[in-house]
Amino acid sequence: MTFLNIFRSLCILSGAVAGIIAAAAKDRDKRSRREASAQSAAQRRDYFSITKARGKPVDPKWILQGFGRFECLLFFNTWREAMDQASFQIEHLAAGELIQLERH
Repeated sequence: MTFLNIFRSLCILSGAVAGIIAAAAKDRDKRSRREASAQSAAQRRDYFSITKARGKPVDPKWILQGFGRFECLLFFNTWREAMDQASFQIEHLAAGELIQLERH
């Protein structure tokens, strides 16, 4: 009986140690994710994203979405029009200028 009690105690103890290690690792991962998101927010870049809108495949629309100082949300009939607009904004916006979106 004593051998079984010792074996059972060792199993319970090893399970508790594994649980503590897993909880510590999870907490460490949460902290590292918070630090990474804070760094990415501090290093935010100005960029554009051009995507194809979902909908009719016959007449696709292209969405130009700008971030940072290029903040915008514009719709175009062709990908080339969206690229031209992005190029225009990059060439003609001053370094400190910010375009605010109108809210209706």
